[in-house]
Amino acid sequence: MSSTADPYTDIDVTAALFVDARVSLPARKEARILRPSGSTTAIVCLVDYSEGVIEGFEIQGPDPANNVMHGLLRTVTDPNHIMERVKIRDFCIHDVGSYCIGQQFGGLRDVIVENNVIEDTGADGIDWQVRTGKPANIENNCWGVKILGNTIWRPANRLSSDVSGIGLRGQAILEGNHVYELPAGCYGIELVPGIGTVADWRQSANRTICSDWYVEAADPTSDTVGLLAWASGGITIGPGYAKGCRVQSLAPSMTPYDFRNGRSFTGVIVDGVRGRDAFYSNHPRTQFIGCRSLSENQYFEAKRQNLVAGQTSLPIKFGTGNLASGMAVTVFKNGTRLTLATDYTVTSTTIELVASAIATDAFIVVLPSSRAFRREADYCVFDGGGCDEFHSNGVSDLAASNTTTGLIDGFLWERKPSVSQRLDVGATAGLTATGPNADQDLRLSPQGSGLVRIDNPSYETCARKFIDG
Repeated sequence: MSSTADPYTDIDVTAALFVDARVSLPARKEARILRPSGSTTAIVCLVDYSEGVIEGFEIQGPDPANNVMHGLLRTVTDPNHIMERVKIRDFCIHDVGSYCIGQQFGGLRDVIVENNVIEDTGADGIDWQVRTGKPANIENNCWGVKILGNTIWRPANRLSSDVSGIGLRGQAILEGNHVYELPAGCYGIELVPGIGTVADWRQSANRTICSDWYVEAADPTSDTVGLLAWASGGITIGPGYAKGCRVQSLAPSMTPYDFRNGRSFTGVIVDGVRGRDAFYSNHPRTQFIGCRSLSENQYFEAKRQNLVAGQTSLPIKFGTGNLASGMAVTVFKNGTRLTLATDYTVTSTTIELVASAIATDAFIVVLPSSRAFRREADYCVFDGGGCDEFHSNGVSDLAASNTTTGLIDGFLWERKPSVSQRLDVGATAGLTATGPNADQDLRLSPQGSGLVRIDNPSYETCARKFIDG
């Protein structure tokens, strides 16, 4: 059965609204609401669907926590069915107990999911899987899929863990997607590996490109992951921004495909994962290019309407907890760094000032992250990027092989010793040690019993004299 809503008409459905292939539900200026008055698997089902446009509806479920109902779900009678030339766009879907948009079975060709607003879902906002019944089709059943410009608010109202704003299996272009108020234990965007059994053959998110994304945690003190990449093959991620949540590159725990290929993160910023590691990788060959970790800053001044003359207490949003051992809260007043215990003290919820504020004061409270990058795999690369001085470590390795097989070039941990390669004045190539010290050593360390060598056959004697002084 198929249906097109009339202007200004709400539709109460006692069972799923089934939409067949080549039937479109076109948008109109008037709002349309589909509401279930009974129990159903999904409010709208696309059955063996192809060649159509579904757009412009508001779909309202009964509530986000006490049912397993989907909003819009693609269903198939044959797991090898290919859905092609389809657009799903301009929906507002909310208050359903499972997925707001679900793609579970079959292949895909030239499918676009764009400009949808998803709010208050019991499970994933968009759960997108490519699953067929024929293992031979694993590399060629997904083409031209684009998931663009979708906004997801507050997923995981029913399920409390392993839930994503967008969960992806199968190759796709993800661009301009936002996830807000992500709860603890969940993922903003999850790029999932494949499963390879004859009975259950799901394609990995290999070769996916994920760009211009933004994920924000509901609570920066909770352990939330803004983006999790554990599909294994050749994924490109960035630019993107994770606010109050971490970024992870994990080795696949399911049957992998292209398991030797790592991921590339470019221009990704993690902002304010208080007391935790910002970036983490245990997958070999992961590359971080121009990625940065920022400590959380909270601001207090009159124009923000949170500071008045005579004030001695700065209330910290979400409190001051969740900081690792040895890490301190830092306070700046009018650009000058204050001294802990002399100028201020820290409680579980506030900064207590020794001297009262005046009307023109401006305070910045820094709640630091822990390590900017944690590397627990070989052949990982850090090119550019860096972190602020408040982190406990810039790049931390688990094993010696992580260091010796990897590469760090141009990474800046502010106010800490670092090495940069540059052309000096007079076009002389050189390695320069930089850091907060007036006299900063530069050490060359060979591996094992290896030697430090300078090879210049024409000027060997001069090179030796130069080193000997």
